[in-house]
Amino acid sequence: MLFDPEPKRSKKDFYDREEELRELLEAMRREKLVVIQGMRRLGKSSLLNVALAEGGLPFLRLDLREIYFTQGSLSRFQLYRALSQELSRLSRTHRLASWLERVRGVRIGGFEVQLDWRERGAPLPELLRALDGWASSRGERVILAIDEAQYLRMAGRTRYDGLLAWAIDNLDHLAFVLTGSQVGLLHDFLGTEEPRSPLYGRYARVLNLRRLSREEALDFLRRGFEEAGVRAPELEEVVDCLDGLIGWLTLYGHTCVSEGRAELERFLRMAAGLAAEESRKVLKGSDRYGVVLRAVAEGATRWSEIYGRVCGRLGPVPRSNLTYLLDNLVRYGYLERLPDGSFTIPDPVIRYMASGKR
Repeated sequence: MLFDPEPKRSKKDFYDREEELRELLEAMRREKLVVIQGMRRLGKSSLLNVALAEGGLPFLRLDLREIYFTQGSLSRFQLYRALSQELSRLSRTHRLASWLERVRGVRIGGFEVQLDWRERGAPLPELLRALDGWASSRGERVILAIDEAQYLRMAGRTRYDGLLAWAIDNLDHLAFVLTGSQVGLLHDFLGTEEPRSPLYGRYARVLNLRRLSREEALDFLRRGFEEAGVRAPELEEVVDCLDGLIGWLTLYGHTCVSEGRAELERFLRMAAGLAAEESRKVLKGSDRYGVVLRAVAEGATRWSEIYGRVCGRLGPVPRSNLTYLLDNLVRYGYLERLPDGSFTIPDPVIRYMASGKR
């Protein structure tokens, strides 16, 4: 259903992304590196899931955000465990065992695949080479999809950007599809335009997801309420407030249908609580991030205006510290730097949260 808050997996539940879906399916068949980017709650995970279901290609899918937010970190052990689960899933429908058992540190029991995660365990290059050989023997390619790939920067000492570069250069039947909502961090990880990066100069097909237009957002909500058999409340104010972010629109519809209550202010308080919990995990390095966000939420958009408000709350702050905080908030996706140099909070729920109205 349209108002199911979980990422969509079926095309019939997927709203109005036909062009992006077509582009992604084409890129998955042609390119070795595909990047889906955009702020949170634009539907990147849903687009990826539906493309994998529709594409007809064997795939492995790793949701790094789920691992990071559940475990509080992304260790080698956690990454190998997630990869073992995906290889086991793929082994149930495809004959992988004869290829995987050649790799040191791989143990196979029935359809279950276990990877030795220790330093001298299963080497990822050899594992990828085995997958590439298996795909080559079938005359097709296998997709390795990594949701919220920027978290690979936090996954220990392994240079995953170097591993990606090696695989792109050497494995013809393996393609990578990466998503990222913290776009600045994703760019830092990939470094395709940074000469010192292993991925420098590699071509990446980039798909930038957009917000729904006002008309699309209204149509989405009307169709969702109709599908649920519930009379739609007044939707103009909802769309004005939630601004085409399909994730928040979906959660609003789900909340209304489930609880039989449509108060927008109440929903904003609930959603802001969710956003606050997420931000605590992402912005755990400094309490000053919240002060900066509040300054912008209250209307300070220029560097000097933000600096004045931050100093008014915290006392004198080194100017370089504020620049550092602003740059990080842009990289994490909580702020957007506009062409004229001013700053804005692109997510209306984050803006509400930061304003302290809760």
